Amino acid sequence: MSQPNWRELYEAALLEYNPTELDKRIDAAHKAIHRRLTQDEYISPEERRKIDDALSALFRLTRERNAGHGT
Repeated sequence: MSQPNWRELYEAALLEYNPTELDKRIDAAHKAIHRRLTQDEYISPEERRKIDDALSALFRLTRERNAGHGT
């Protein structure tokens, strides 16, 4: 069985409302993006831009989540 691609995991993190699951989904998306960036496959400029946008959004989501917990 193949692993979900980074886009699927990123979108799942954005749509997660359960605080307990949110951290897991953010972590899974980060790991999938890292796997994609370290593959020996060409990454088009468009995909690279989408990855950069996803990383920025995950960072903001993490920051907002942490702000909500007073950390």
